Formats: sequence, structure tokens, C-alpha cells
Amino acid sequence: MASLTQTSNKAAETRSLCFSLARYIFLTAPRRVIATLTLLLIGGLTESLTLVMLLPFFHFMGDGQHSTHLSIPTGPLKSLIGQTIETELWVILSVVGAIIISSALITRVRTLSMNSLLLATLNRLRMDLFTSIASARWSTFSRMRVADLDHVLTGDIDRVQQSAISIFMLFQNGVFLIIYTVLSCLVSVKMTAVAVVMGGLVFLIQTPLRKFSAEYGDKLTRERRTQYRTINDFLLGLKVTKSYNAEGRYVLELGAILDRMRVETVKFMRYTSLSNVIFQASTAIFACLFIYFSYAVYKLDLARIVLLLLIFMRLSPRFSEIQSQLHSLLVSIQALAAMQKVMTECDANKEKERAVGEEGFVHFKLKDKLSFSRVRFSYGDGDVLKDVSFDVPANKVTAVIGSSGGGKSTIADLAMGFITPQTGHIAVDGLRLDGMTSRAWRDYTAYVPQDTYLLPASIADNLRIARPTATAQDIRKALLLAQAEFVYRFPKGIDTIVGDGAQKLSGGERQRIAVARALLKKPDLLILDEATSALDANNTDWIVDMLTKLSKKVTILLITHNPAVLRCAHRVITVQEGAVAEIKDVKRRTKKAKRKSEYR
Repeated sequence: MASLTQTSNKAAETRSLCFSLARYIFLTAPRRVIATLTLLLIGGLTESLTLVMLLPFFHFMGDGQHSTHLSIPTGPLKSLIGQTIETELWVILSVVGAIIISSALITRVRTLSMNSLLLATLNRLRMDLFTSIASARWSTFSRMRVADLDHVLTGDIDRVQQSAISIFMLFQNGVFLIIYTVLSCLVSVKMTAVAVVMGGLVFLIQTPLRKFSAEYGDKLTRERRTQYRTINDFLLGLKVTKSYNAEGRYVLELGAILDRMRVETVKFMRYTSLSNVIFQASTAIFACLFIYFSYAVYKLDLARIVLLLLIFMRLSPRFSEIQSQLHSLLVSIQALAAMQKVMTECDANKEKERAVGEEGFVHFKLKDKLSFSRVRFSYGDGDVLKDVSFDVPANKVTAVIGSSGGGKSTIADLAMGFITPQTGHIAVDGLRLDGMTSRAWRDYTAYVPQDTYLLPASIADNLRIARPTATAQDIRKALLLAQAEFVYRFPKGIDTIVGDGAQKLSGGERQRIAVARALLKKPDLLILDEATSALDANNTDWIVDMLTKLSKKVTILLITHNPAVLRCAHRVITVQEGAVAEIKDVKRRTKKAKRKSEYR
């Protein structure tokens, strides 16, 4: 019973996904969808009209005459236009030729329209997915793996594309199936009924195969996600992996995944090939029964039998294509479920902000202090920060120190507005940061992390991430302020390409460019999160000197393990196990004094 319920739920979910994608396609370009469906209908009618025009010719051939003058029976229209229509053979053939040419032209326009609609749908879907991810709060990504997001944006989107193609083809073949069925009814209702019954039986026989296709789609989604994770982990830690000669572990893991996928794919191919065998065998049996019933039972004349056979010969590949596209749709549609899951989670955690001029919109300007007041924060498995209160005075250097895991980086994330506290609040000169103001506050902040992130682009492009409108002169000032004038010794200067992972630059050079990028923004608050941990003595002296000069204009929050950089601090906050253990203000000496500090 439980298995039946689970199967029923899965079938309902699959139907829901298919309808969801079809609705999405329609809403992308309703007029284009209607135009495409209209072209489908016209194309089907012209194709069927070609067969209708052949009926009088078959009657004529059946009479054994060789005259080019035809007398066409009017059938049900005889009360209006007489029993026959007199015409010439060349007229009939000319009309048939014109219809075939028109059908070919309509098919071309229809194909272009469908492809254009498909591309528009996929581009909209990609942009909707990317926008959802880009608009989500930072805390959302702490629950996701980068490899999974990469898989959704690249691998899953390609499978959704296949789903969209399958839906288009199902619509197309469905329209032709209906038109040919109606045409068949005009020739013989009884034989059409026989064909419909036999086609329905073939469709029902293949139900277990369609169920297996859906299960294969589920397995494929899971295995491909695992494959992406393995490859992503290997590439991100490639240097460390090679240092331990641990490449074999990833090779074996990826090989096991590919073996599982191969086994499942071979099994799927066996089922689909069985489906083709069943269809071809059923078609052969049906053709024999059809000829027998039409000739021996219903006594149809030769012309009608030939026309019906032609119709069903057109129907057979359409029916086969429907079966094939159904299997393809069931395999690929589960990728849409993975995409919808990511989009739903991101949209539910969308970062909101008030528009300029909207009630409650805040213009920040840090002139006095950034305040933490009884802040508590948890990632769900225990408090990271507990009842934390302190002030970061404006135009001073405030250093936060403490052991690893004490909550220092969480303080940096809170100060940036990446995350919001569960209790307590953070305020900028008395203006509280919340879910509606955090994004606006980041326009006034700059962030330099421990691991420097540089695009594999030019130095100028990397700097303009912080300020896209910056001029070459603005960039020069920021680089000089960060003591990164070495950039101008490169042959191409700021147009130098740093390469993948900025491997062309040393660690200190990358760090200085990252600081220059932050300074280019001209922030009110500059946050350095362990940005000094890997610096040598010379670079440490540089950053101490730079921060000392900057603190006259910029408020600086320095997260550090490095005691050497505390020489520039005006306030030192010690954090232990998520709580503030000590706050010390540093008495600064004059410039003539040596670089020493004492705590009071």
C-alpha cells in the first residue's frame, strides 16, 4: 500500500512539473505560443488535405480508366453541388503540389518560431534562476554547496532544455495525431475506432516503461550532483591534493560514480529498446488486423483502404515519437524539481531593501560609532555569539582578537550586514541594521577577506568590482594609497591580466590589490577579516603604516590573529567562546615617539 501511495505521489509530482514548465513556456511569450500553435494546426491541416485530395485519384485508378478527365464524387455535399465534380487530372495534381509546397513553407516558419520560443524560455529561466541566487541573503548559501549551485546552473538547466523540447514535440505530435484521427473518421468511423482502441492498448502496455524512465531521471539527478561535487572538491583543493599524492582517491570516487551511471544508463537503454520492439510488433499486428477488418468485415473499397493505410502510416511515426518524447521528458523533468527547490529557497530568503524615497529608506553616514548591543547569533547548532556588546568608534582602528572559532568572523559578517542577529541589534550612529537596511549599508562598507578573490581579468577590471565608474586616475590614487604602485611596473600596467587564481602575483601583491579595491570604494567602514594572517614582516609593516594613515578618514574593523598589527589599533576587543572577554583602549603616542602602545 505504501509503495502504491509513493508511486501515485511521484506520478502526481511529475505531472505537476510538466504542467509547471508548460505554463512557464506560455507565460514567457503568450502571443508567440499562440502563433506557434496556430502554425501547428495549419501545418497539420495542409498535410491532411494532401491525403484528402488523393482520394478521388484513388477512386479513378480503381476504376481502371486511363483518361485524364476525372469525375469526383461529392459524397455528403451532393445535395448542394451535385453528385460529382468534373475536372482534369492536372488540376488535382497541381493542387496537391501547391499544398505540399505550402506545407513545407509553413513547417519552416513553424520550426523557426518554436526554436525562437524555446531559446526565449531557456534564457528567461536561466536569468530567473541566476537572479534568485544573486538576490538571496548570504546566510542562505551557508546551507548550500557551491558544486550543487554550479550543477543547477549548468547541468540541470541543459536537462530542463531537453524537457522543454520534449513538451514542444509532444504538442506538435499531439496536434497531428488529433487532425489525422479526425480525417480517419471522415473516411471510416469504425476503422478509426479500432485503431484508437489498439493504440490505447499499446500505450497502456508501456506504462511500466514510463515509470522506469521517471525513476531513472531521479537517479540521474542524484548521481550527476555527486559527480559535480567530486570534481569541484578536487579542483578547489588541487594543490593540497597533489601535495599529499591523494589524486587516486578522487579518481576512484569519480570512477565509482561513472560506473553506477553506466549501469543505470544501460538498464534504461534496455527498457527503451524493449519499448521500440513492443511498438513495432504492435504496429505489425495492427496492420494485419486493420487490413483484415477493413476488407473482410467492413467491406471498404480499395481507395478508402489505401487512404486509411496512408493516414495510419503517417500516424505511426507520430505515435512512436510521442512515446519517445514521453520517455525523454520523464528522464529530464526531475532537473526542473532541483531548480525549483533552489529558486524557492533563494526567493524565500531574498535580500530586501527600501527604494530611494520610500518610507524608511536610510542614508548611512558613519560619524560617531558602529554599535553592537546584546547581540546573539546562532547557525542552528549552538550560539556563536552570546550577549555581545561593544562600540567601534568612527575614524579609529578597532581590532578584534581571540582564538579560532570564537566568533570573530561572525562579527565581521554582522558588521557588513551579511547576516542579522537573532536577538539584540547593530546600529550605525543609532540607525539600526535590519533585513531592509543591510543591503543599503553595504554601499558604505568595504571588505577584505583572508582569501583574496581576484577575477582572471585585468587589474583594472578587478578594482572596478568595487566601483564600476572609477576612472584611471581614481584607480591610481587607490593603488598608491595601498602602496601597490608595483602595478605600473608591468608592461600593460592596470590592464595586466592576472590569470586564473591570480597566480602571476605574489600573496602580498594580491593582498595589496584587494586593499586598493576596497579603498577605491571610499567606504565609511573598512573591514579586514584575517587579511593580515599570511603577511611577512615587510608586508605587515606596510599594512600597519597604511591603516594608521587611513584611520584619520575611515573607520576600520580589523579581525586578526597577528599581534604585530595591533600597533595601529586604538581599541582591542578580545572575544572568547562567543563572548566579549575584554575591551581595551590603547593610548597612542605622538609621531615622534617610537611605535609602542600601552593598554590602560
